[in-house]
Amino acid sequence: MNFRVESNIGLGKPINFFILATSWFLSGFLFNTIAMNPGMYLTWVLLTTTLSILSLSAIGYFDHHVPKPEINGVMSLLLVLPLSAIVSKWALLVITQAPLIRYAETLKAAVLVAGFFELFQVLVFRLGKTAVNLELPMPLYGERAPGPEPKLWRSSLS
Repeated sequence: MNFRVESNIGLGKPINFFILATSWFLSGFLFNTIAMNPGMYLTWVLLTTTLSILSLSAIGYFDHHVPKPEINGVMSLLLVLPLSAIVSKWALLVITQAPLIRYAETLKAAVLVAGFFELFQVLVFRLGKTAVNLELPMPLYGERAPGPEPKLWRSSLS
């Protein structure tokens, strides 16, 4: 018998986007000492999250069928997340001339977000690995699958 797993381990990019956006929002709120317009702060969070997801996708962070939380993942996050935060802060500063979160606070928030996101990936990896171990074998070449016989249904139209 061949063991075949149809679904990938992981929750997908929309959930990763939500986790990153939430962690950027909370960590930026934790470290921010400048009074900002709430709309600007939310714009910074969404722009930073979008740049983070695009950058992580570009370097192949999400291309694996199985997320591999190891030192390479942490280093990728510690490289991409601060750069995304700084670029989004700079872009909003050029466009609006409004005071935003300081660069030092941005770096602290990025380290916290990287740690939180990597912890999330490790948890998904552990739970996904457990789910894979519970998969049932798929039959090969016409062999019967274990379990009761399937019921045959007749149409009332025939």
